[in-house]
Amino acid sequence: MTELLELDPLSNHWTRLSLALPIGGVQACFKTETACISRMRRVRWPEGVKCPGCGSASIGRIETRKSYQCCVCRRQFSVTTDTICHRTHLGLMTWFIGAETMIAAYAKGRAKDLLTSERLSGKLGVTYKVAYQLRKKLRADLLQQGGGLLGHCICVSPSAI
Repeated sequence: MTELLELDPLSNHWTRLSLALPIGGVQACFKTETACISRMRRVRWPEGVKCPGCGSASIGRIETRKSYQCCVCRRQFSVTTDTICHRTHLGLMTWFIGAETMIAAYAKGRAKDLLTSERLSGKLGVTYKVAYQLRKKLRADLLQQGGGLLGHCICVSPSAI
């Protein structure tokens, strides 16, 4: 008697994300911090930048601060405002590499062995405390339907999620 094993839906989630990662890795696809910012902007606002406060598309750019200002409500914001990356002092490249590392580890099914905060801190060049917080936030974001914001940012293959 053959018994069919049901695959864990969470395992399928990580595998789908893993298959959508860029060939050659995140660093090959997004070579600079500017490329990461551009990617997040395109993913967050596919139809153009909008104010996270009032939703207006009437936006001005503040070049010196690399941010935007809404012409309606005057709110200043950046591409990371109201995301898990907001107010962390880490570059988006660090977040992208961390997300890629987490997806790869969970897709292999050995995340507990492969992805300790200590290993993540060594890979990203951050302290253990920062790596612990980063890992916690990344997991929460990547577990969202379709991989969350960072999952959508780094999963660039045509068959992406």
